[in-house]
Amino acid sequence: MLEQPRGRPAVVFGGAHQLQGFHAVFPMPDLAQPRGGAMAGYVAVGMVIGLALEAWAFSADLVDGALPATQGWVALIAAHVFVLFFALSWGVVVWVMLGEMFPNRIRAAALGVAAAAQWVANWAITASFPSLADWNLSVTYVIYAVFAALSIPFVLKFVKETKGKALEEMG
Repeated sequence: MLEQPRGRPAVVFGGAHQLQGFHAVFPMPDLAQPRGGAMAGYVAVGMVIGLALEAWAFSADLVDGALPATQGWVALIAAHVFVLFFALSWGVVVWVMLGEMFPNRIRAAALGVAAAAQWVANWAITASFPSLADWNLSVTYVIYAVFAALSIPFVLKFVKETKGKALEEMG
């Protein structure tokens, strides 16, 4: 079972995560717009890179119960890379998109169903991670990297431009 980080690594990771979420509280208007999905799609490349590096780092054999130094640092940095790019793409953009993608006549009900589906998906990932990690942590990150990679063409193809449109024009 994976241990929770303690001490300085926990403070560094927690502090970095707070800084990465800063743009959600004080959004930069130009970056907050999905731009036809290009923003979320291209930024998701960083998620893929972070997850792929995690997969590589955790493929190493443990030395005295820990990752070798190089893989340990790569794992730490890759986790930050993933969190940063998630915060810049799916972490915030999905909630903006959900509010814009449905016609007014069904927006409230559709948003409720979409938000519920989002929470169910979040729960499925959270609930399955410990079992997958116990099975093979490196392959778990490969699976996540593949799904992050699949999100890129999906977003670029199906997420429409919203900048400059009234809410009534969307959906």
